[in-house]
Amino acid sequence: MVLDGLLGRVLDPSRLQMLLANIPYRSDDAEKRRKDDLERVRRERVSLDPLRS
Repeated sequence: MVLDGLLGRVLDPSRLQMLLANIPYRSDDAEKRRKDDLERVRRERVSLDPLRS
């Protein structure tokens, strides 16, 4: 009974829609952070590698 009530709230369509609406933004933010980190690491690698300078 308690689980049914919780599932009813958690799986409520309006709640799911709200939760799922944020996923693309989080994914976009994570992808941007990964790209920024990769770019930073590449710059650091080039600046530290004497053969590439």
